[in-house]
Formats: sequence, structure tokens, C-alpha cells
Amino acid sequence: MLKRTKSGVIYSYPINKKTSIKVEGRYGSWSIIDACLSGDNIYALLESNQYGDETALLLVKLPETDNCYLVKEDRYGNLISKMYYLRSRFEIAETYDDIVTAMIDEDLIDDEDDCDMLLDAEIDNMEVI
Repeated sequence: MLKRTKSGVIYSYPINKKTSIKVEGRYGSWSIIDACLSGDNIYALLESNQYGDETALLLVKLPETDNCYLVKEDRYGNLISKMYYLRSRFEIAETYDDIVTAMIDEDLIDDEDDCDMLLDAEIDNMEVI
């Protein structure tokens, strides 16, 4: 579980690098390839699971809630699939750059010192609910 923020606020995100994410208004599913902590917010760079590096990456702000799942059930109420669903308001930009450059371009940070890169192990250990 990720618990580290600069102001001491504790967040638990229900996704990690292995989670497929559906982004509202976007085709297919996406996965986190990089993440950065800036202030109390965690930003992530998403890559298309279908097209990989052949298409633009998405810079998103991860929401502070675990109630973001798109659940599909059959007519009897049995779970068919559960996918993390990210509303379009959390999407910041398309980019071909790394996460720090994209955040500077979007005026989210002034320089790379304002962004605390999350290690792969920290992203992988985000709690999956």
C-alpha cells in the first residue's frame, strides 16, 4: 500500500502496474508505466495495452477514491469482469515524453525537483482492492 506523501497525507490507490484501466472516452485498456508524487497528488503515465508505444501516452492524476470500478455481471448477477475505470476529468494530456517533461509542459511542476518519482516497487505495492 502506498502511504508516502510530502505532507504526510495517506492515500491508498486500488491500482498498480498490473491493473488494466479503462479511461473514459479512450479505446481499449491502459496500464501504468510510470508515476510521480507532487505535493499530495500522484500522477501516472498510462500506455495503451493494445498499441503500446505506437500511440501517445496519457498523463493522468490518480483519484483519491477506491470507488472507480466498472463491473460487468451476467443476467444472474455473477461477476464477469472488473476493470478500474478512470473518468475523463482525471486525464491531463497526451504525450510522447517522459512523465517529468509532460508535467513541466502542463505547468504541474516547475522542474524535476518538484516531482518525487515513485519506484517500481512502490507502484507495484499499491493496494489492489
